[in-house]
Amino acid sequence: MNTRDEQFFKEPGARIARARKDHGMTRQQRADALGIAQQTLAHYEVGRTRMPASMQPRLRPRRPG
Repeated sequence: MNTRDEQFFKEPGARIARARKDHGMTRQQRADALGIAQQTLAHYEVGRTRMPASMQPRLRPRRPG
């Protein structure tokens, strides 16, 4: 992946991580809610793996309770 592509995938990943943290969720809790492995979510958050477009609507955390 070239530098430009890498930055393109890191930016949304950082927003996903920030939203998860703002909602007080661990990576494991969010991964469980999405039905994916914690390591997969970690790869999305750091931009190491391309996230499928179909996953994006499910990534918005919902407040517990």
